[in-house]
Amino acid sequence: MYWKIPNQNNMLRARGFNSLLLPLIVISLFAIPYFVFFRINQSLWLDEAYSVLIGLQNFEDIISTLKYDNDPPVYYYLLAIWIRIFGIDPITVRILSGLFYFLCLIAIYKLGATVYDNKTGLLCSFLYMVSPLAIFHSHNVRMYSLLGLLGILSYLFFFRSFVTKTNSRKDIVLYVTINIIGTFTHYWFMFNILSQIICFILLFSRSLYKKFIVHDFRPSKIIVDFS
Repeated sequence: MYWKIPNQNNMLRARGFNSLLLPLIVISLFAIPYFVFFRINQSLWLDEAYSVLIGLQNFEDIISTLKYDNDPPVYYYLLAIWIRIFGIDPITVRILSGLFYFLCLIAIYKLGATVYDNKTGLLCSFLYMVSPLAIFHSHNVRMYSLLGLLGILSYLFFFRSFVTKTNSRKDIVLYVTINIIGTFTHYWFMFNILSQIICFILLFSRSLYKKFIVHDFRPSKIIVDFS
């Protein structure tokens, strides 16, 4: 079963894309700096300070510390590398989450364009840009902005690999790699994978039923197989 991308007139699609692009660019130029950097220089709160404390440790000690905290290590490794390069100023450590936020805007545009069209991708990007939760975590020294990015990328390559059927080995490899990284970023990422399993079952259960029940279990085929 293939995902049916709406078959629209290319000229109308391009016209809708162009009419939406300019206002979104203008809004983004004003909104993104305001939302991301507003109050970015405030003092670190407890969980953020704890993240920085872990990031100051060497890689071996990070694993030892996280054994008692039940947090996967990927974000803390990235934060540790970031701190070693740019330092531990509150603004500096928050920029890492802001970077993941900007990458989310690009990734969710690609996801929307893959599932539907470019106009949908732009709308998805805009809605994510002004999402209060996304804005909050864009300057939160925790793993949640990275978690959002990995979740979006996971669904992007899920659709490319199993729904739109690009038949690209690179998409499969990226899908598996992102899911592994996501699992080692936060355990909540497992809900993302679970939702994809449910989506796969709902999309393909009917075709699988026809394949295995109607085709593979025909009486004539069973007799031939056993003869």
